[in-house]
This record gives sequence, structure tokens and C-alpha cells, in this order.
Amino acid sequence: MNPNLPVGGSALNLQLGARQALPEGLTQLGLSLSYSRFLDEYRGSAVVDGDTAELDAFVTQLSLRHYFGGGFAADLALPAGTITVEPGQGEPTRRLSGFGDLELGAGYDFAALWGAGGYRPSLTLHAGLGLPTGRQGTLGHEGDTVPPNILAIGYGAYSGSAELRLTQFVSRYFGVSPSASVREPFGASESGVTMGGTYLAGLDALVVPSSWLVIGAGGLLQVRTQSDEQEEGRVVNSGGRAVFATGSASVRASKTVAFGVGGRVPLYTDVNGQQLSETYSIYGTLSVSFGGEGEAEDDHAHGEGDDHDHGGKGDEHAHAGKGDEHAHDQVKNPTKGDVADAAQGGASFELARVLAPHKVTVIDFWADWCHSCKHIDARLRQLAAKHADLAVRRVEVPDFDSAVAEQHLRGENSLPQIWVFDREGKRHATVTSLEALERALGTLLDAPHAH
Repeated sequence: MNPNLPVGGSALNLQLGARQALPEGLTQLGLSLSYSRFLDEYRGSAVVDGDTAELDAFVTQLSLRHYFGGGFAADLALPAGTITVEPGQGEPTRRLSGFGDLELGAGYDFAALWGAGGYRPSLTLHAGLGLPTGRQGTLGHEGDTVPPNILAIGYGAYSGSAELRLTQFVSRYFGVSPSASVREPFGASESGVTMGGTYLAGLDALVVPSSWLVIGAGGLLQVRTQSDEQEEGRVVNSGGRAVFATGSASVRASKTVAFGVGGRVPLYTDVNGQQLSETYSIYGTLSVSFGGEGEAEDDHAHGEGDDHDHGGKGDEHAHAGKGDEHAHDQVKNPTKGDVADAAQGGASFELARVLAPHKVTVIDFWADWCHSCKHIDARLRQLAAKHADLAVRRVEVPDFDSAVAEQHLRGENSLPQIWVFDREGKRHATVTSLEALERALGTLLDAPHAH
């Protein structure tokens, strides 16, 4: 994922506003609303002129997703909708309302194997099981000018789905996200109809002008296999191909709330027989997040129980209390060690003010979205509690456009970044991993010294 983003590694996490590359203990409640308009009638790839039917589909979906950590997640989704059809040719308006298929799903982000951060990719696999809670209804009657068709909200049968999605950032502001998915029913619905399967292949370009905004644009190929209803039906898609242009915008309004809008329009349509086809679709999403490591760290890791006050986002220097001359004076708790926040919220700091005299000083640049930073922070706290001559100064880097990144991390594009200084205030090492940090500190903390 792009390290500039305090959001998820996968495209889905990113658009839902997850603040971590690999969330852990995070639960997201989502609501989506979509509207699709069907006005164009095709025979093969040719548009049919004349008295065509009109179809409007409104779908609302509630979803619940929980991230267990280590790349694993599980989710539950329940759609409900209304389809309104004006068949034309003198037939009355028809309406179908009800629930779609309840879906149970599980996902895994393979970035857990190679680590998330920097420009390393996120590769997510999601599998779902649809339960036959969807509704179906018949449009038309035998002998009508329009053969009977099945309207459907979901398959109304057991079904399976799978999606594979790659997210790869190539710069701080630009990434690509190809995907492929399949959804197939396992049998016929209660009405005796077996609907066709759906196969999708897409490619999105992601532009991130700021840490709170994600813009996506791309294309989508949709292939639907033929259901076993009459091929010449005008309303239900009995197989065919379509290429869509897609667009979306997602906004992270706060640490817990994200929302987005999007839509698609067909660029090419080729159907089996004569069918009513999609003219455009639009949607909106809302996501609310609860828990997660990032929220726990806000409550605890930033100094719960420490005998000092934190500096605000607008602080210019590392010290938090007014009149304090050095940041290392903030914490002198022998049970927790000399650990202090040197800067928060992306504010910068003066290096000379945060170095602890006669101590080994570690400046730890961290962020909520940096998974590795959490393990490093825990280890540094253990070492600080054990070694009285070790001072840890934590610096929050919410994104690489912040003041602290511009001043101290220019040219860098990933976290963690850790500076290690010896007792004389000279930089001993710059490390990016826990293993390298252990080696650097082992050399300095074991060395004899004099005050």
C-alpha cells in the first residue's frame, strides 16, 4: 500500500476508510444504496428502436465486517430492494420488492505474508456463500407479445462467489487495482429457474490527492451466462457481455466514518437474443468503524498513566508542557521508562530539544496505519523500562505531506523510520526494522559510559 495513506492496504479497505494496512480487531458497519436504470433495448449489439420497456432497480445493503488481524476478515451482507418495470406495449407496471440473498464471506490479505507498507502490494482473496433468501417474480404471461421473464433480487438459490484483487501503489499519489470475480448459483430457485452466472474483470486507477480522499476510475468487463428461461425475454439478462466505464470517490471524514459515491455507464453491450440492458448505475456508501489497534493505541499507547501532558497538533516543538525546556523531562517513571511523545498529529520538532543528555535516544517515527510500528513501539517500551539510560521519543507521521515528514523525512515514503543516537548526541544508526533496531541498541546499551 501507499505509506502516505492512513487507510487500508486493499482497495476495498481503502475505500471503506480502514486506517491500517492490515486492520486487527476492527469492526466496520456499512450501508450502501444503489440505483440502476435500464432504458436501452438490444438485439445482439444493435439498439432496438420503438416502444421499449423501462426498468428501475433500487437496492439497499447492510454489511458487517470484522478484521481478526493477520490479514483475516469475515463479513455478513444482507441486500434488499425494489424493481419497478414498465413493460410497454400496453402491459401494466410491475413491481417486485424484498430481500436479496444473504451472504456470508471471508477474506485474506496476502500482504500479511510479506508485510504491508512502502510500495509492497496488497493481494486480497474473498470468498462468499449466498443463502436462498432472494425473491423472484414473473413478468408477463404465456401468449403475450413479450415472453414471460423472471425478475430477481438475488438468485433465490445457494450460490458461491470469489474475488481476487490486487492493489499496488507506484507513487505517493497513484496506484492501480486489477480484480477478477465470479458468482455462480448452485441450483434452481423456488420458481424452478436457474439463473446464469456472472463473471467480472476490472482495472481501476487510484488517485490520492490527500490522506482523506481517494478517487478511482477504470473499466469493467461483465460476462453473464444464459439462464434457463426464454432467450428472447426483453427484461431479464439471459446472457451477454458488457464493458463499463466506472468512477468513484471515497472520503475519510474522521477516524471512524467514511463515505463514498460512484457509478458506471456501459461503453459496449452485446446480449443473447433481445434484452433490456443497463443504461447507468449510481451508488453511495457509508461506513462506521469500531475498535481496532489504532483506536486502542490512541487510548493507551500514547501515554496512559504517564506523568505528563501531550502536546497538541499545533505544537511547534517536542516538549508538551509550557516552560519545559526538554522533551525528556516529560517522563521519569521508573516502571515505564523514559518514553515520551516528541510530536503529534504531524507537527514538526527541533532535534536538539528531544535528545536526552547522557542517554541513548531513539526517535521513533510511527503512524496508526503502520502495522510494523506497533511491534516496534511495544519492544521499545520494554527496553526503556529495563534500561534507565535509554530514552524513547515518539513522533507521529499521519502522512508524508505533514510538516514533520517535510522537515525530517524528505525523500522517504515508508514507515517505520527509527533514528538511534548515542549518549553524546551523535546519530549512530537509521533503521527500518525491529531486527536492525535490536542490533543497534545492543551495541550502544552494552557499551560502558560515564555521566
